[in-house]
Amino acid sequence: TSNSVPSFNLGLTGATRADQEGGLGLYVVDQSNELTSATVGFEKRIASGFLANWKWTGYAQYGANHQDMDFQNGLITSRLYLALDAVTSPGTGQPVCRAALLNPAQFGDCVPVNLFGGVDSVSASARNYLVDEHTHVKSDYHQVFTETVLSGPFHPGIGAGDFRMAVGASYRRDDLRQWKSDLRDEFVFVNGTSTGLRGLLNETQPGGYTGVRGIPTGFQGNNSLANVLFTGSIQTPDTVLDGSFSVKEAFTEFNLPLLKDRPFARLLETDLAYRYATYTGSGAVSSWKYGVSWQVWDAFRLRGTKSRDVRAANIRERFDATAGGANVRDPLNNNVQVNGATSFTGGNPSVNPEKADTITFGAVWQPMDRLQGFTASVDWYDIDINGAISQLPQQIIVDRCASGAQPELCQFVARDANNQIRALTIVFLNAANQRIRGIDGELQYNRPITVFGGAERLGARFYANRITENSQQFPGQARDFLSLEQPKWRYTANLAYQNGPFRAFVQ
Repeated sequence: TSNSVPSFNLGLTGATRADQEGGLGLYVVDQSNELTSATVGFEKRIASGFLANWKWTGYAQYGANHQDMDFQNGLITSRLYLALDAVTSPGTGQPVCRAALLNPAQFGDCVPVNLFGGVDSVSASARNYLVDEHTHVKSDYHQVFTETVLSGPFHPGIGAGDFRMAVGASYRRDDLRQWKSDLRDEFVFVNGTSTGLRGLLNETQPGGYTGVRGIPTGFQGNNSLANVLFTGSIQTPDTVLDGSFSVKEAFTEFNLPLLKDRPFARLLETDLAYRYATYTGSGAVSSWKYGVSWQVWDAFRLRGTKSRDVRAANIRERFDATAGGANVRDPLNNNVQVNGATSFTGGNPSVNPEKADTITFGAVWQPMDRLQGFTASVDWYDIDINGAISQLPQQIIVDRCASGAQPELCQFVARDANNQIRALTIVFLNAANQRIRGIDGELQYNRPITVFGGAERLGARFYANRITENSQQFPGQARDFLSLEQPKWRYTANLAYQNGPFRAFVQ
């Protein structure tokens, strides 16, 4: 698919301006995605021997997504600040870039720009200097997944049916690489110090040295390098994101029928499950589940589970990298407001899987008479997540470092020689506790009908979810019940009609 999305970068107000709709050209993003997927599998039923009546299955899957984004008429941010810092040339009396006067060897190609004179105020040479005709950003995501499972009865049970089990193993690998054709606007973080955009220097004192006036703190550099530096997992000059991780798992599950065809127990069974996984960069982790299903009578069933659930960071939570600005108070400098400090937001290859203790309890009503095909269910759940994968708010990082409560956070606060905050790094950490409680309700109706003739079937579904608590708590902070804004109620309804190969669906 391909789409064009116009955007207007310079939101200047209060005067006639030359924005990207006018003198600088329309900013357009063309994006295309190409998805490839292939799956192969097998199934074998064992007829005799020690594993008689068992089944062996397995499959392998490969998926790839290639994304190509073409940015047309994008502003070169570093050049914008150079072009805006204009003065009158002593020799010609015409506007000229201040940096070009002070350092013509490095900034002699700078063309001044006036954004407040209307569309005609931007000359063709200024536009050519400020606008990148084409910048390509490409990304490739690959996933390989394979799993094999052996399942079947292992014991005749205690009169309610065979005891059954399954045992298996799986492997998954994810790779993500992203690169772009021009890196002159990339933020950089080298040895705890921001190099800014193309190493632009701020003028600390008027007439001091070759600097650019009016650069926000987060755009300032610490040297006059014209090239961008890269560290970490960056492998080539044009690569901005490059990472991969894998997970190996072994698991087993048991289904144990305990009672059958008894008064108030048409069927009582329990399920047990255990899974052991090792993640690249995160080590090993275990999860388990215990569940009970009690069919009180044919139309009514109770169910409940208790489990330790695990969620590993996805590939972007491990390797993503973006940059922007930060506005924080600095407790080490009389709580002065710091505006425009560089904020590096990115992934963490070493973040551990988050663990959740989950309890659910529910009931299912499925009448067999006049309402045949109708099912109603309600479930209550309580999810307590420890070590939730999240990014700490900027102010908490600064405050907890400054107070000494969490000195390990100081590695994410970069200060200059005057102890002023220069940059913040916000990566994904196992930093929070999150508590989610609520109730799910569902109504379903599905049965054959006769309206137009043929093999007709009508299906309807209504789902509702009520969140009673969605809170989070960071170390040393009070539990927050307000930040995770979600609707208290969510509803989904759909209706489906099928007649042979014809199917209509509305939701």
